[in-house]
Amino acid sequence: MKEFFKNIICGEIAIRFFLPFELKKRESFPPALLEDYLKWVNYEAMGFVHEFMEAEKLSDSNFIKGLNRVFQTQRFNIFLGGSLMEYMLKIFSFLGDHALLKVQQIVLEDNPIHRFCVKKFLEKFKIQPHIQWKKVHWPERLFQITCNAAVCLGISLNSGLFWGKRKRRFKILREALWGLNHHHRNYFRDDFIVDHHKIQQHDLLLFSRGFPRESGRLNGYLDAKSSGYEHFDLKKISLGIGPLLQRVIPKYLVAGHSLLLGEWNSPYFTWYRALMLNFFIFALPYEKIFTHYEIISHLGHNFSSTHHIAEAIICENHGTRYYLMHWSDMSIESYHWVVSFLGCDQFLVWGEKHLADPQMPHVKTGYVFKGMIKKAIHEKDSLKSEMNLPVHRKIVTFFDESFTDLCQMTPSHFVNLWKAALHFAVTHPQVTVVVKSKDFDRVQLLPTTLKEKFAEIQQQAQGLANFYIFNSKKYSFIEAIGISDVVITQGMTSSATIAIIFGVEGLYFDQVPYRHPFTKDFKDKIVFDDSKKLCVMVEKILEGRESPRRAIPEKLLRGYDAYDDDRGLDIFRDVLTGKFQETPQREAADAIV
Repeated sequence: MKEFFKNIICGEIAIRFFLPFELKKRESFPPALLEDYLKWVNYEAMGFVHEFMEAEKLSDSNFIKGLNRVFQTQRFNIFLGGSLMEYMLKIFSFLGDHALLKVQQIVLEDNPIHRFCVKKFLEKFKIQPHIQWKKVHWPERLFQITCNAAVCLGISLNSGLFWGKRKRRFKILREALWGLNHHHRNYFRDDFIVDHHKIQQHDLLLFSRGFPRESGRLNGYLDAKSSGYEHFDLKKISLGIGPLLQRVIPKYLVAGHSLLLGEWNSPYFTWYRALMLNFFIFALPYEKIFTHYEIISHLGHNFSSTHHIAEAIICENHGTRYYLMHWSDMSIESYHWVVSFLGCDQFLVWGEKHLADPQMPHVKTGYVFKGMIKKAIHEKDSLKSEMNLPVHRKIVTFFDESFTDLCQMTPSHFVNLWKAALHFAVTHPQVTVVVKSKDFDRVQLLPTTLKEKFAEIQQQAQGLANFYIFNSKKYSFIEAIGISDVVITQGMTSSATIAIIFGVEGLYFDQVPYRHPFTKDFKDKIVFDDSKKLCVMVEKILEGRESPRRAIPEKLLRGYDAYDDDRGLDIFRDVLTGKFQETPQREAADAIV
């Protein structure tokens, strides 16, 4: 019996979608090998997904066709592609941890996906992982189906059953993420779309996915709970008797598991089982939402995870339009996989440069938070005073970035940005240098040698009168850009792009290097891999001798931000309330741009 359960667990390594996304032992990798690995998975994995799906014709399988039929959608094709993308990334990370570091034997189920991933890994790194291939036999398959059914019922009934009453109707459903009240000086709010004209307070329904573990999400949760907005906790909401009898039992339990039983002898049985389980985990809570509410539009935020596709399928079933909100510069070539499997009705995107495929259903909005940043820039002096910064000094703000996921940036890149910020502060005492850290706790993840270097940087910085750490708990990136004369980002990340859109000088300290449209034409003008050249350009900007952003052609800039005004919020409101129309005049203007 012990071996039986061991086989189930080992045979499903990584297939349950719960393995960590990042490499856990990056400090043990030689830097060149780590950078090679990150570049490979970012640029090649999406091609692997399409290659595998085409060769195996998974989209034409009876299982995927059956799920589309049961849930009256075509989005399981997208869910399949996105899930396969996530899964391959996790498998490659798993192989990297174990094979490249020669940690231990790997136990994997013997199925076509694992064989394909191991083959690609071997072709690239010429390292044969030590793998014990496991077969999944009928008792294990029966146990897997039983587990799926138990999870389905558990999620459905964990908050009790609701006998039903008249549903409340809202125009817009949105997750509480940022906060509403005193946080961020009212620039960056969860109710940013409410204008009390097109969208009233009573039109917006906020929800949370349980008590947030991330400190940054806590404001949104607490504010939403204590606000005048209708708010619910997705983990505590109940399911109606009607949906249980009319949807959960016939569609999830009976039809879904019948399709899975039809794949009993398929080499993809475990994969399909995991795909269906992943769908259950995110779809069933949304079934509960529609027990209590009628909703016109859902404004989604997380386009980087496949769970949005499961949510969109349930919204589609209930006649709710599902929109995704674009919030980051996605024009880096290696980021295209993130926006290649979107299951929404429309992607509300700043401009065409952020699309992996121009044919993807989308609405160009321009950068939606323009009004907020304009307000922050207008209140620059009062913001400086509030932050205890010298009002009459110019400010150069450095934005650091992650290094523990698939962004291609390493711990060295992180430390190098801080080193560059310290050097500029030391050599320019008349300038205020601010560092905005994305997540200061990441310092604990630095390898030992780099952690020591970072500690030295911190110690030197504490002795400088012109070096400040931005208070990210109290203020957002909007205030950080608003107070800045120059914005510098680690890698080709969004803050510099947003600054450029607003007429603030934005520079990129990119040592990866990324394949970004700015890299080719603006090397050593806007994009730098040498800190000395970067500092020289900052000097020229502050002295008024250079303005690199002015070298960007208007046509290219409009690819990042479709409109030169701040119509984005109005477009959001029109789209979400069903009043948006792409007028011939607007289409003609876009064609000219």
